[in-house]
Amino acid sequence: MWVSGSFEFGSAALRVGDDVVSEGCVESVVEKTGRDGRKGVYVTATRAVGRDGEEAALVERRTHLYRPPLDRRASCRERVFAGCRS
Repeated sequence: MWVSGSFEFGSAALRVGDDVVSEGCVESVVEKTGRDGRKGVYVTATRAVGRDGEEAALVERRTHLYRPPLDRRASCRERVFAGCRS
C-alpha cells in the first residue's frame, strides 16, 4: 500500500528528446506493529532521474507499507473495522 511520497526538483532541466537515466535505491526498511496488532514493513525508496553524468533533475521518494493479508474467512464488516478497535 502506498503511504507517502515526495518530489524534489533539481536545477537541471529535462527536455523532450533527452536521453535520461534513472537510478533507484532502497533507503530504509522498518518493521512496525499497528494499533490493530498486525505487523507491517515500511519500505522507503528513492529514484533520481536526469541526464547521464549531470545533477538529477528530479528525485522521487516513496514509502510503501507491506502487510500480510487479512483473514479471508472473516466477514467483510470484521475486515473493514479491524483497525477501528481501541
